[in-house]
Amino acid sequence: MVDFLKELNDYWLKLDDYRPKLDEFELKLDDYRPKLDEFELKLDDYRPKLDDIPRN
Repeated sequence: MVDFLKELNDYWLKLDDYRPKLDEFELKLDDYRPKLDEFELKLDDYRPKLDDIPRN
């Protein structure tokens, strides 16, 4: 049981090392969200045109 708790503690410490990187990644994602929204709107414009293409 003690070994398990030690491993768990080590795991949590490693997670703490990754938290700043995750925060940075989330900030980058926030920068891309408007671009993604714009892209989705453009896709919506093309969907009817894609439906008109005959499929074989």
